[in-house]
Amino acid sequence: MENNEDFLKSETAGGVITSACGLWLHISILSMLIFIVSIIKSDNFCCSISAIFSMLLCQCYAIRLNLDEKLFRVLYKNLDTENFDRSLEILFNKKLQEDKPLLLRWLGTKKLLQNSILWLIIQIAVLGYICFIL
Repeated sequence: MENNEDFLKSETAGGVITSACGLWLHISILSMLIFIVSIIKSDNFCCSISAIFSMLLCQCYAIRLNLDEKLFRVLYKNLDTENFDRSLEILFNKKLQEDKPLLLRWLGTKKLLQNSILWLIIQIAVLGYICFIL
């Protein structure tokens, strides 16, 4: 675990995580396009509600990825996790976990990315249902 922690502090690792978080814009735009086509094509109320719900969830995850991208950029500038965490505590008025390792931060962001892609796939499935089944 210590070896991973040292690697995650590298500039390369910082570039990888910020690049992965940078996918938020592509996910968001694709989500909106799918939503617009779904609403135009659908005359079924339930399908429209499903399209709205899945788009909103996908957008929420994309916004969180955008925030994580910006926070990782700040974090990787100097790797001062103590002051970084303290700043987040003050900003969000919430006590954070003591000395949270970078690996846990990476895993949380990975989960956000997976969830945003999952909801994008669900949107595609709703669109497919609207276009080909109805």
